[in-house]
Amino acid sequence: MKLGKNILALTALMIATPALSDMTTSSLVRAAAKQNWGEVKRLICPPELIYALNCPDTYGMTVLMYAAARADLDTVKMLVKHGAKIDSTKSRLDWTVLMYAIYMGKTTGNYEIARYLIQEAPDLLEHTTKVLYPEQVIQQLSDGKKISDALADAKVPNTSLDAFAKQHGAPASLIQLIKSR
Repeated sequence: MKLGKNILALTALMIATPALSDMTTSSLVRAAAKQNWGEVKRLICPPELIYALNCPDTYGMTVLMYAAARADLDTVKMLVKHGAKIDSTKSRLDWTVLMYAIYMGKTTGNYEIARYLIQEAPDLLEHTTKVLYPEQVIQQLSDGKKISDALADAKVPNTSLDAFAKQHGAPASLIQLIKSR
């Protein structure tokens, strides 16, 4: 009972003394307490984070590409919610985020990330790829080839996304969804 009275007294003191409140709470809590929702959004997802989410690494991969290739649907949704762009950016393998999701589906048997990306950005379906299997590039790199040569050797004529999905073992329902968009 005494602890409850002390917490209540401290809370009342913090409300009455803004300087003390500023010293004991984070910027995020202060912004929320003042109902400054623009500041809350800025603190949760600052512009530099949005830039970092969409800035490719030396392999041309974005955070969303890595997540689509290796993560679960909740992680992909969280990244998109916080500013990761579902677009036609291609990695050095010439793959979009959707292609990584399809490839991950081939490996795990779970195509829910690919379905989600198609629903969120159906314009991704217009893009084609020239590299069908990253294993081709990896093998050639391990044989001592330069990456530019390995990529050039691994290229085949442009392939439609539905053909790409089919070649990577996507279920008929996903291929049908791709064709319907």
